[in-house]
Amino acid sequence: MRFCNLLIFSLFFSLMQLCFAQSEESPPKTQNTQNTATNSFAISMQSWSLGIGGKTDFINTVQVDRQGTKNSFDPELTLLGSLHFNAPWVFPFIEAGSTIPGEGRDPNITRFTWFANGGVQGRFNVGNPNALGVKAGVGMSMTTISAKGGSQILQNGNQTDSFPMPSGTTITRNVIVVFGVNYDLISLWRLSVDYHLFNPFNDRNRAWSSLFSLSYLFDFGQGKIQNKTPHETSTPINYLKPPEL
Repeated sequence: MRFCNLLIFSLFFSLMQLCFAQSEESPPKTQNTQNTATNSFAISMQSWSLGIGGKTDFINTVQVDRQGTKNSFDPELTLLGSLHFNAPWVFPFIEAGSTIPGEGRDPNITRFTWFANGGVQGRFNVGNPNALGVKAGVGMSMTTISAKGGSQILQNGNQTDSFPMPSGTTITRNVIVVFGVNYDLISLWRLSVDYHLFNPFNDRNRAWSSLFSLSYLFDFGQGKIQNKTPHETSTPINYLKPPEL
């Protein structure tokens, strides 16, 4: 766990170094030049988003019947929100989400999962300017399982037996690595496909989860495609383009 925390800290520290190193190396010239350089290499808030999707945990890992069948596509309703930033060359982001608490495969158990992660993404001209995004990041996922105790009758070979049920609430924590792609459909709607890699440094407990979502982006003053430039021209400005170097 110490190694994972150190890795997360190193990634974010490297990002900050990347964004500010160039401005520190540039020699001071005039006040206007300094302001321009500072604005070009500073991180600024671009937009925030709210979305809804379906999350499938631990793909092809959980046994779902007595024949040994493993789970595949079994999405749970998920709510999520994100903060998006502008920076040179990349777009940092912070994201958090949660499934809706409810019964799992066992009606006697209530569970839900929430996650938080951060990272960077690049955007590419596919169909529309900067419409396609590819992202990567690291974060944490937590699963809460609750039960009221007691016992239940389950099949045990050719007969049935009584098995005790857990009592109380259990929380599991996992480091995750996030990979994903997204595409801006129309206006400010964004379709995303993400994968969460659980326990990346543990061969025995490594697992994957998928998240398909649709989000709407809200402007932070830089988020809309403007009809005019600051000089009153008619050339559109794409809100997804980072500050020019």
